[in-house]
Amino acid sequence: MELQLTAMQVMAGLRRFAVNKSSANMKLRNLIASLLLLPLFVQAQIDFTPGLRSYHPTNGDNYNASSSAFTFHASFFNSSFGENAAGIDDAAGFFGGANRVNLSNRLVNHTANFSVELWFRAESEFFQVLFWEGAMDQRSVWIRVEPSNNRIRCYAGQPGNTASAMTSSAYNDGEWHHLVFTGSGANLLRVYVDGELEQEVIQGYSSGATTQFSRFGCRADLSQYLTGGLDEVRVWNYPLSAAEVSALYNQPRIMIDQEDLGSFCAGATVQVPFAVIGNNQFEQDNTFYLQLSNKEGSFRYPKTIGSAAGTGSGTIQAAIPDDVGSGNNYRLRVVASRYPKVSDNTASLSINNPNAALGNDINSDLLLYYPFDGDATDFSGFGLDGAMSGSLVPVQDRNGNPNSALSFGSQGRVEVGAPYQLTSFNQTQNPISFSFWIRQSSTPMTYSYIFSAWQQPISGPGEGLWIGTGSFGAVMFRVNGNQTVTAAITNNAWQHFVCVYTGSQIQIYRSGNLINTSNVTGNVRILTPIEMGRNTQGFTSPQELNGRLDEFRIYGRALTAIEVSTLHQDGLVRNNGPLCDGDTAQFFGPGFPEYIYDWSGPAGFSSDEQNPQFAPYNAIVHSGDYSLSLMHEGCVGTPLITHLTSDVAPVAGVQGAEICIGDSATISASGAELDEHYRWYADELGEELIASGTSSITVLPDQTTTYYVNIKPTEDCQGPITPVLVSVGADNVQASASAAEICPGDEVTLTGSGAATYSWSGGAVDGVPFVPQQSTTYVLTGTDSAGCVGVDSVLVTLLNQPLTPQIQGDMFLDCDAAGVVYHVESQPGFTYEWTVPDGAGFSGQGADSIVVDFNSQFGWITVTAISPDGCAGNVEEIFVQCVTSIEELTEAGITLYPNPVSNMLFLDLSNNSDLRGVELYDASGRLLKTLPVKPGTLHHVDVAGWAAGLYILRAYNNEKTISFRVVKM
Repeated sequence: MELQLTAMQVMAGLRRFAVNKSSANMKLRNLIASLLLLPLFVQAQIDFTPGLRSYHPTNGDNYNASSSAFTFHASFFNSSFGENAAGIDDAAGFFGGANRVNLSNRLVNHTANFSVELWFRAESEFFQVLFWEGAMDQRSVWIRVEPSNNRIRCYAGQPGNTASAMTSSAYNDGEWHHLVFTGSGANLLRVYVDGELEQEVIQGYSSGATTQFSRFGCRADLSQYLTGGLDEVRVWNYPLSAAEVSALYNQPRIMIDQEDLGSFCAGATVQVPFAVIGNNQFEQDNTFYLQLSNKEGSFRYPKTIGSAAGTGSGTIQAAIPDDVGSGNNYRLRVVASRYPKVSDNTASLSINNPNAALGNDINSDLLLYYPFDGDATDFSGFGLDGAMSGSLVPVQDRNGNPNSALSFGSQGRVEVGAPYQLTSFNQTQNPISFSFWIRQSSTPMTYSYIFSAWQQPISGPGEGLWIGTGSFGAVMFRVNGNQTVTAAITNNAWQHFVCVYTGSQIQIYRSGNLINTSNVTGNVRILTPIEMGRNTQGFTSPQELNGRLDEFRIYGRALTAIEVSTLHQDGLVRNNGPLCDGDTAQFFGPGFPEYIYDWSGPAGFSSDEQNPQFAPYNAIVHSGDYSLSLMHEGCVGTPLITHLTSDVAPVAGVQGAEICIGDSATISASGAELDEHYRWYADELGEELIASGTSSITVLPDQTTTYYVNIKPTEDCQGPITPVLVSVGADNVQASASAAEICPGDEVTLTGSGAATYSWSGGAVDGVPFVPQQSTTYVLTGTDSAGCVGVDSVLVTLLNQPLTPQIQGDMFLDCDAAGVVYHVESQPGFTYEWTVPDGAGFSGQGADSIVVDFNSQFGWITVTAISPDGCAGNVEEIFVQCVTSIEELTEAGITLYPNPVSNMLFLDLSNNSDLRGVELYDASGRLLKTLPVKPGTLHHVDVAGWAAGLYILRAYNNEKTISFRVVKM
């Protein structure tokens, strides 16, 4: 048989299971494991968000977890927290018979259409109220356990015109039960217990607004207290249907599967695993939200930091926000969107944030700033220094720094100096904010004033603005008569408060958290005189402050929540600027114990001190942004920035000039009242003074030049250095050549730059290559678009061409010649490039002589001289030939006779039919003549006129050449 369990059976089993837990962690793991084994069923899509006025999950507090526009936060009186229906510690309200929960709002607020849902556990035999709203004898809505009548009575209406829905049992068995009470149309009441309809009543009753705030656990007259517990209290402004009641009864629970997540740096990623347990899952379009408490672990104003869509168990990943302070008591909870549903437990974590909030210009729109470091000097820049009177004693601040706060005693007060900046807010709706640290010594009898711009007559309402503490020990922010917000204060302990007027609402923050708000109407008055520490306007007694004040600031705007947190955490830096040249620069960092400080800034400034300083200050070099990075226990905050400036004159307005080269220019500046306040410099650091005492100067630059000017009203302080540009037209005309030195016959290209058009001397054309005939200086004339002319030149040097060398060596050799030397006359620094016939080998390349091995390969030998400049001379060549023996001549079919010869030389070619020509050379290798020959015939040559000596006769055909010696006698 299939296992079927009701929600109450599951819950009862869980409760019994949880009794004998060995530890909280073991209980959590076992609970999740057992519930995950339960079967799941599908239900219709139901959205419970619309109309949900309040939701009090009572998981360690009584804050409203709904998205309603109303606050509906509650306060416990003599009560605590205990186990809920799932056996989870501190997840339900515990009522011991004398406890109650009060809400300052009315949750139902009408009796026509509503729903009240809650889980309850009742143990007493006496009447016990679960929920009560309204006065005893006026219109009200309430739910009461009545054991003597064996019922639970659900009531709506007013005496004489009421209706009630009853249950069939009192359910005071000490077990957890689910109850829903609905009203519809002022005549239909229904009551459901554990998901089932117990009674439906159709009976007219008086509807309309209830008359008093709501209570949990007792009646309006503080009687009939509950003994047991309450959990998951919700109120809707419509009657829930039976299907919706069933869905709520069977809704799953959420358990975070890790109780202690550990420690995190701000900005780090946290992962929170959670389980959806019970016999159901959430709906398809559900979203699980991860909410972070404040640093005290309160979810009064939770911060949503992550989400994950889904219907069942999962993990939400989120980043720890940068705008939360360091603390060890943070908690995380998971909230489902569709019911909504808050997790039955929370996960604890520690956050280390070296910066409370980052990237905020916390000093913008600052109207007044009293650090109270032993006096009432105003550091806002407006000079509203306060006048101190009475018993005012410099004391330690909250960080233990001596003489860094002010103690107010008998007749102690500070009159705010010349409040022109503050009175500009009189009779306006302009936003304004007040920030301060206070350590109240005792609760005043009536009132004590922290800041007063208020007129209070002897009788009747007052007007204006004031901040003080009341007889009930709370800081109060009051504007326009009775419009007030309050926040509790602890005596003899430093606390931070911020009071904000947005233009339509007043807000009060304590320790970085928004505590209370109130809408306001009309203009806010700020009256004079303005005092701190007391108010005597219209009172016979001064109503003085008894305590300490520190870091009092007034802003001409509404501070944001992040900025409030920044101020609370001291997450800001400041300096003592503006400064004059030669002053000492002093920086102030937030006073966090055990923090590491890392300062950096212009001109290589760095320091590891909390409050570093340096001197002398240079307005030109040292003005700019200085950053402080805070490090603590391995966490590094985003750098905090402070801007150090000079107490300087205005920036000078300047007028530059455009001229042609060779012309003078007049440049001028404006902005000073007297000419004597101007200083002109040649450099941007203001070190090279070129003129002073005049608003204009004349300059004669030979190129585009930047000059500098500033306004210097005193010897110590000067304005920013301002550049003044003088543009010189065609001041940068430049001539260039592709090569400065060339060899004879080489090309060169001339190019101009710095102008629009160019003209060259010597017939050269810009950008067109040509061959120079001699060394020449070419002059370039450049003209820019404004008609300014610039001139430049470039020298092109024509190098000398090397002399043609003469090759010395034999030109007619035996056909097996080897080791033959050829040389030329050497020149200093020259190298020589040789070639020999193909197939021959040689050594000595680059030298003035070579040694050749002909290897029966003869022909042309050439040499080129290369000068030290790389120029090559003309090529010199000789033709080297192989001389043939008589035997080889005969074999070739040639007969030569007589040899030696005196007058007539006969050349018989009768045995050679392919000879093509015969050439005659002298002994030096010079060709003397070419002899006409005809193959196969006898030729004669008249040599009578030849000089005696050796001649070479060269015969050749298409394939072969034969050279042989002829001697003339």
